[in-house]
Amino acid sequence: MAFLIKLTITLLAGIVFLLQKSSAAECSNWEKPVLTADYTPQGNVVFSAGMDTYETGNSSSTKVLIAVYDIYGFNPGPNIMQICDRLGEYGYRVVMPDFFHGEPWRREHYPYPTDDEFRNFVKATSWNESVREDLGLVLQEYKRQNVTEFGIFGFCFGGKITAHALDTYSSDIKVGAQFHPAGADVYDATRIKRPAILLPGANDPDMTDYCNIINILLGQGSCVYHHFTDVNHGFSGGTANWANDTIRTRAEEAVGMFEQFLCDKFPAI
Repeated sequence: MAFLIKLTITLLAGIVFLLQKSSAAECSNWEKPVLTADYTPQGNVVFSAGMDTYETGNSSSTKVLIAVYDIYGFNPGPNIMQICDRLGEYGYRVVMPDFFHGEPWRREHYPYPTDDEFRNFVKATSWNESVREDLGLVLQEYKRQNVTEFGIFGFCFGGKITAHALDTYSSDIKVGAQFHPAGADVYDATRIKRPAILLPGANDPDMTDYCNIINILLGQGSCVYHHFTDVNHGFSGGTANWANDTIRTRAEEAVGMFEQFLCDKFPAI
């Protein structure tokens, strides 16, 4: 009996090693993302958890990546949907809920007409006012569909939401990415309970201390940080001008870094 137990443990260890080796090989074979300024989204909009949701990728996967857009919401352009499609090619089910319920900050409102108007919008769409509850409903809905694990990634406003989610819903959400996050502060870092990758633009705050805190609390390698110093906030978001070669290239690099981070921390298979 002891021999059989030892043999079983040895075989299981071998299987784990082969799976890890296979995963590492898949990571090394991933191609650099190619993004385009003229893109037609490949997914579908469905009504889920009480809101419109863009879905793409492997609908039978037990791993879901939740995208959280910037303040311009669900349909400012195809950029974020294109990133969702790209991630879906690797076997993830990728979903982008409309947390603003059809009422984003309109592009024609930029620059902001009054400080009060913008502050009221930010408050009404904040984590505590609306997104925390809605995200909880999203998690419940996909768990009913046999999803077992989640990742999350967000842009600007969505980056801040990602930080909250990696605290409040860390039992379900295993990994996160913040693309040029808005309102990032080191207090957020002290509450993050899952690995994160941070990808700010040139005029975003330095996040070195933020990343160091995560690595201290969760272990070295739990946070990856790259500060893009030649493109500004929003370079990979919904309104980014990807006809500009530099902006598009940096967005491709950021998405590629996220893909590698996922392959290491949250592989699709």
